[in-house]
Amino acid sequence: MQIITIPYGPLSSNMFIISYDGGFIIVDPSVDPGTVSGVIEGFELSRVRAVLITHGHFDHIYRARAWQDLLSGVPFIMSDTDRALLTDGDYNCSSMTGEDEPYDIDTRDVSMLSELFGDDPYINVRAVPTPGHTSGSVTFEVTDRGSGETVLFSGDTVFMGSVGRTDFPTGNLSEMMESIGIFKGYPVKTAIYPGHGPATNVGTEIKINPYF
Repeated sequence: MQIITIPYGPLSSNMFIISYDGGFIIVDPSVDPGTVSGVIEGFELSRVRAVLITHGHFDHIYRARAWQDLLSGVPFIMSDTDRALLTDGDYNCSSMTGEDEPYDIDTRDVSMLSELFGDDPYINVRAVPTPGHTSGSVTFEVTDRGSGETVLFSGDTVFMGSVGRTDFPTGNLSEMMESIGIFKGYPVKTAIYPGHGPATNVGTEIKINPYF
């Protein structure tokens, strides 16, 4: 399993490509599709298994429509709880940029993940509810079945040394602190790939992050 980070979306939002023997998984489709082929050798649209969305803010779904137009039949997966954010500029925060953009994309709830990856011989993907930044924020737990390595895609819940804001619509500080407790339950070497900034791991955050 290889993780490729493409930090070129609005507000330098990280888009991730998970490359593994069974194909590719996209996390937070913020980058134009034309950018990806120049970054990832061997990337093929026909081998994309799923597009995962950590939460409904515009900077993480900025190019979701373009990806959906290209990826016929590929499920776009996010929590149904955040579904309402997509079409409301105040809730998806695009109004803060003066765009007030609705994101008309088809999504499936994270409950679909067990159906999609339950029998995958190479990888397992699970959505862990981690509300706080938004009420429907999820962290995607991805495990390589061969090596046993588990990595976390935290969206805007955990950053290196900090956490996401809780003053946007549907944000909640108490829920955020409960979600941080979930991260603390993972082994210290577990890698965390945030929605902004560099990758980190649980042990580092326990040492440096005041919210931990």
